[in-house]
Amino acid sequence: MTSQSNSPLGPNSCDGKEALATAVALFNQQDFYPCHDILEAIWHEAAPAERNFYQGLLQVAVGCYHLQRGNTNGAKMLLGEGIYRLRQYPEDYHHLDLGHLLVGAENLLLALQTNAPLPPYPRLRYY
Repeated sequence: MTSQSNSPLGPNSCDGKEALATAVALFNQQDFYPCHDILEAIWHEAAPAERNFYQGLLQVAVGCYHLQRGNTNGAKMLLGEGIYRLRQYPEDYHHLDLGHLLVGAENLLLALQTNAPLPPYPRLRYY
C-alpha cells in the first residue's frame, strides 16, 4: 500500500491494528522481510507524528534481516538507528512492550559491535 492509497492504514484503524499484529507475529517468527513489507506499508500511511515510531520498528526488523543474510555492517547500522528512534517513545507505545524490544535489540547490537556470541533475536510483545 502506498501513501496515495484511498484507505489509510493508520495504527488506530481496524486494518492498521490487524496489520501491526501481523507484523508482530512475523517479527517473532523471525520472518523479517515480510514483517518489513507490512511495517513499511503502515509507515507510509501513518500520520506524520507516528512515522518515526514505525520507522524505528522497521529499522530493527531490517537490521535483523541483514544479520540473517550475513550483512553485519548493515545490521549494526539499522539496529542502531532503530534503537535511537524507538527510545523516544514510552515503553507501552501502541500497547507494545518497547522496553523488552529495546533490551533485546541493544544486546544484539552490543554483541555485533564487540564480536561476542550473538544473543537470540529481539522479540516484540504486547502489554
